[in-house]
Amino acid sequence: MEEIRLLITDDDPLVRLALTQFVSRAPEITVVAEAQNGFEAIEAIEEHQPDIVMMDVQMPGMGGIEATGRSRRAGPTSR
Repeated sequence: MEEIRLLITDDDPLVRLALTQFVSRAPEITVVAEAQNGFEAIEAIEEHQPDIVMMDVQMPGMGGIEATGRSRRAGPTSR
């Protein structure tokens, strides 16, 4: 099975930690980056080009809905 590269975005550090630990149990999933807001998520998408972006909807600064729209340009192959 191919590796799945994942970006986790959530403003709560405990949620990010829990999600990272949970998905890391699957050998085919690699968490390539974490972000705490939409701005960081877009930067991480540009840098790491993850296959999948797990995005919180409500975050300070830029929420997940706006960041998802903008991220389509930063990482057109990310889902």
